[in-house]
Amino acid sequence: MAMEKNVIKKFGSLIGYKEGYDGIFTHGGTAGNLTAMLAARQVKTNYNIWEAGIRENERPGYLISEQAHYSVGRNVK
Repeated sequence: MAMEKNVIKKFGSLIGYKEGYDGIFTHGGTAGNLTAMLAARQVKTNYNIWEAGIRENERPGYLISEQAHYSVGRNVK
């Protein structure tokens, strides 16, 4: 965990972040895409979807490019 934090701090400084950022590592593109999609879904939902689940009348929508990694479409299903 300490190594991960140090690498995230280094990458953040390389792209110009000053402070207030964080990150995680995943073990591949598929896991990374799923993690990003779940985080975005939580941020864009008006309630705690992690705890309450998907509300049938408030189902999130997704727009997926044809150039997207195959896992993105599979993660939505």
